[in-house]
Amino acid sequence: EKTDMLRRMYENCGCRVIFTSTYSRSGIDAMHEVLDGKTSILAGPSGVGKSSMTNLLKPEAGMETADISRIGRGKHTTRHSEIFHLYDSTYICDTPGFTSLDLPGLEKEELRFCFTEFQKYEGKCRFKGCVHVDEPDCAVKEAVQNGWIDSRRYRHYLNFYQELKAYKKY
Repeated sequence: EKTDMLRRMYENCGCRVIFTSTYSRSGIDAMHEVLDGKTSILAGPSGVGKSSMTNLLKPEAGMETADISRIGRGKHTTRHSEIFHLYDSTYICDTPGFTSLDLPGLEKEELRFCFTEFQKYEGKCRFKGCVHVDEPDCAVKEAVQNGWIDSRRYRHYLNFYQELKAYKKY
């Protein structure tokens, strides 16, 4: 099942995974537990339910929501970021959705440090400063081939790397 695959992929890189539904209200108690005492930002692509989650957690927020378009994309309903006090010292910030990821100030050579599952292979590649893309004798690529690093996560890494590489050309 897709949720099991996603859970394994992200838990294996050190993330806590919570599946939620604003329709069935499942996972909401776990969300409250994670948010408690913190200021958190709801961020992600358009149409994933950030404003619906905000409205569920803080009904008086009254954030506008819309159905997904006919082609399965969000409609950019939220046009500004807004912070809401939930309780005690707990706040959430609802943000507009995005269609691409912009990582200002992050160099493509630094991206490898953002993938926690790569850390135990750092320094084990043939070349010092290996970025785990085209280099031979790369411990990370070997770990992917052996199934120790999820190949989908590695593809995400390669996509981000190429985006950063293309972005820096301009």
